[in-house]
Amino acid sequence: MQISQRIGNIYTGSIFSTLVGLLISGLDISNKNLSFFSYGSGLCSTLMTAKIHENILSQKQIEQIKSRLINRIKISP
Repeated sequence: MQISQRIGNIYTGSIFSTLVGLLISGLDISNKNLSFFSYGSGLCSTLMTAKIHENILSQKQIEQIKSRLINRIKISP
């Protein structure tokens, strides 16, 4: 939830941001089965399952993602 909490709801896209959040979290999710569910507008929803064999992100990529989240500039609408 760390990415969704920072950027807000993006409906089905939140499934993928949640996956990235898991990959950068430091949790060992290798060889785990995951289920993702997102309810969007218009009575549509998405259910996805995946088995994570290994984290494909390098440490450099993980640090870049975290840095981009930390260094965002907050702007009023």
